[in-house]
Amino acid sequence: MKQGEVFAIDLRAVFRQAPPALHGKHIVAWCDGTTRTKDGYGNTMYRFGVADALFDAKPSLAEVRKRKLRLLAKTFQNDKGLAGVYRLPDHREVERGVALLGELSTLPALTPKQVREGDFGEWYHVALDWSCQWRHDHDHASMQRERDAAKAKQAKADAAAQKKRRAGGLVGLSRRTLAPELTGLISASRATGLRAILKSAIADQLRTPPRAKKQALAIAVSKLNAFNDKHGGFIETPEREALMVCLDDIAALSGLGEVTEELNDWRDW
Repeated sequence: MKQGEVFAIDLRAVFRQAPPALHGKHIVAWCDGTTRTKDGYGNTMYRFGVADALFDAKPSLAEVRKRKLRLLAKTFQNDKGLAGVYRLPDHREVERGVALLGELSTLPALTPKQVREGDFGEWYHVALDWSCQWRHDHDHASMQRERDAAKAKQAKADAAAQKKRRAGGLVGLSRRTLAPELTGLISASRATGLRAILKSAIADQLRTPPRAKKQALAIAVSKLNAFNDKHGGFIETPEREALMVCLDDIAALSGLGEVTEELNDWRDW
């Protein structure tokens, strides 16, 4: 692969999830050279421009020459008009749906400001970015409806899960497996230790007068901090999310309301 080579990309063949309106459509991309000679895996990194033009069928090089091609204004991952850098095979074999049309020196070269390093992918990602950007520009309402529907579905599932967890109040919560997501994330001994602290926190809330409940919860979080420190700071994002859900449940069922901000202040994991 070398600078100036132009490729036709069948969107549906390369990106199976392309919207129906793009089935059978082609776009063109051109190699603007290499950004680095080799990445850490020994692959050549190629800088690519992707045109805003859409073709009804695989174009010939002559057809591409006739079009006034413009660098795609933005991609799905980047709204600043920059071109991605892709890890593409450095040989003549290309993915199904991708055809080398030849060299076209008159295509616009990318300026340094139009180059961004770090977007690693292959032809699939070129087609995916283009398809997503096309939907953003031409089918935005439908995309928004899909996002809203997905968000509503997730909210409904979260509400149902929360209702199930909190059924029976603090006593009901204590009888179930606390922070079940911890299973498989960490060792059994660490999960047992964390759950023992959480169960103790529930017991403290049941016998503590209302005015002291928040302080009792803060003490429970300090015990989680100490346990985490003692075992090398093993609590990461998945474990943190599981613990925070349980602590939020304890707070809500204790009548403390929304205390997420305080929990974030108390914890050091």
